[in-house]
Amino acid sequence: HVNDARPARWNDIRTALRELAKTRNHINFTEYAAVCCQHEVKDEDSQKLLSYYLHRLGSLLHFADDPTLR
Repeated sequence: HVNDARPARWNDIRTALRELAKTRNHINFTEYAAVCCQHEVKDEDSQKLLSYYLHRLGSLLHFADDPTLR
């Protein structure tokens, strides 16, 4: 995934999430989606794809497949 092509806005979202992590240990998906929307990624499927991508890279933890942690 490291060398995969990705939309430029995704890096902006990743940076915004890193800044948010300086003051917050946890956000829910609604808060995550709001960060995405601030950077013009408004489609929920794209937001989920980005969270999966960032999870695979180890940039964030998103337990989308675990109903207890979701």
